[in-house]
Amino acid sequence: MASIPFQFSLGMSSTPLEEADMRPFQLARVLDIGDFFNIKIQVRNKIIRHHSELEFSYNTSMILSCPQLFELGFYHMCSHLPPNVVPQVLLLRILPQVRAYAQSLRFRRDLRGEDGCRFFNLVLDIEVRRMYEDIVNMITEESTVREVPIAVPAARKIALESIEKVILEKDNMEMMERCSICLEEFNEGTEVSSLPCKHVYHGECITKWLERNHTCPLCRYPMSMSTH
Repeated sequence: MASIPFQFSLGMSSTPLEEADMRPFQLARVLDIGDFFNIKIQVRNKIIRHHSELEFSYNTSMILSCPQLFELGFYHMCSHLPPNVVPQVLLLRILPQVRAYAQSLRFRRDLRGEDGCRFFNLVLDIEVRRMYEDIVNMITEESTVREVPIAVPAARKIALESIEKVILEKDNMEMMERCSICLEEFNEGTEVSSLPCKHVYHGECITKWLERNHTCPLCRYPMSMSTH
């Protein structure tokens, strides 16, 4: 299998049902429509940049039936986990392990003679360690599949010249809490780059983005068509 540009660890466990988990389980049991998995995903992202380390967490959960997990698990997980949190190539790498663990939970219940509708708690603890440059490259490469690259130098020049430099202060910090490219939080007094659509990014991040793409990463504003 090809190498991946990051390191990761995966922990899996099954916890007892909590009170909050019981309502969907009771409905499924009444309908007697097979086994379900209450999947709780806890992600810790560690980003290494300029000899420093940034860490942020992301938690989500989903309830999947057995067919949904074993046949369409990748698509359901992609809908809950943005690629800048968990790369899709990592989901492909860990999904066989998740399915094998889920199958073992069902097998242990089978040995105890439990049948009918059953509900399982499945906790995934994922840690991803990446270099900042790898994140930027990954996002831009995925975007170029959907976007038209800025191939003409004049168009790229227009896009870059339309960027406004802004100093973040208390009265304009509500613009955005973090750069959506590198995911690092903005601090008061930081100089950021504001696009005509008013979305803001680190100057280095958006410059690298616009070298390959012609739109705002968030709203797809057509930068190559913008002028002062």
